[in-house]
Amino acid sequence: MGNKGSKLHLETAQKTGVCTIANLKLEEIPPEIFKITKLRTLDASNNRLARWPSGIERMGMMKMLKISNNRLTEINVSMLPKLETLLASNNVLTKIPDLSQCKNLKTLDLSNNHIKRLSSCIYALPQLDALNLEKNKISEIDEAGIENLKCIEINLNQNQIGKLPSGLKKCARLKVLRVEENCLQSIPTDILKESNISVISADGNIFTEKELQGQAARAYKSSLDVYTCCYRSSQSKYISLVINKSFQWQILAQDEPSNSAVFRIGLRTKGCNGMAYTLEHADIESKKKFEETVTEDGVTVIIDMKAQMTLLGTEMDYSSNKLEEGFIFSNPNIKGTCGCGESFNI
Repeated sequence: MGNKGSKLHLETAQKTGVCTIANLKLEEIPPEIFKITKLRTLDASNNRLARWPSGIERMGMMKMLKISNNRLTEINVSMLPKLETLLASNNVLTKIPDLSQCKNLKTLDLSNNHIKRLSSCIYALPQLDALNLEKNKISEIDEAGIENLKCIEINLNQNQIGKLPSGLKKCARLKVLRVEENCLQSIPTDILKESNISVISADGNIFTEKELQGQAARAYKSSLDVYTCCYRSSQSKYISLVINKSFQWQILAQDEPSNSAVFRIGLRTKGCNGMAYTLEHADIESKKKFEETVTEDGVTVIIDMKAQMTLLGTEMDYSSNKLEEGFIFSNPNIKGTCGCGESFNI
């Protein structure tokens, strides 16, 4: 950076605690930046950094570090205990860095590197929500202690994984598992049956999509909790529905004509938050172009095209109490609802 540009960045960083030096073709981070000890965010992505800057260890207040799209072979963030977000995709890392001191880390993106092993060093991170290790060379996953992993979502797409550890079933917070384009021959039955995972994306493995659906159905056949249905839509996006058995039994128990086990889920504008799901009986012949269907043990769901992209991870249930009864949708992607609960936004 020139003197004028450097001075401008330093003045801004000192006032805001945020420093952006991305897209400047830098081969090293200017040493004067390390003098800002109260820096909270540093964005040095899209440069030409090949060596880890040792001065970062003095930035004990750092909460967000962006160093994607560089040439780094190693990372050392052991002296950044307040770090919450580490984005280091598109480098040449061969292993997961030591994160044992990063107890506040919530988001970790090490995608598109050369990492060969998912090591146990991240299992004890108490705040970790999202882990992205997509497009690496991972063929081994440490099994010891994996039940302590706190992630809500793990992305392991496009690696070389041949087997998933059954300990994943004990990860209490894990809801989304992405393992597309690996070398898996199956998903362990105990993961399907005993885990809290509601979304499994597993296209492009050795088994077929139909085999996975059959395996999931068999795994849940004796369970009183949920069925999980995973399939690829015409838009090449995964949609996953969790259908509670109380929902299924209520549908099958209704004294309706033969089409009572076929229903359509739609989306319409409603209320102060903008959207609401609709549920109505339908004939299977009424399925339109671009609509999707899922059939499980006598219940067929037709999903309207507009509703498809909002149903990821949604749980469909039937609730009955002293005040009300009816079908309900529990969608983890909803960001807000109206006071009466009839509409939502995503």
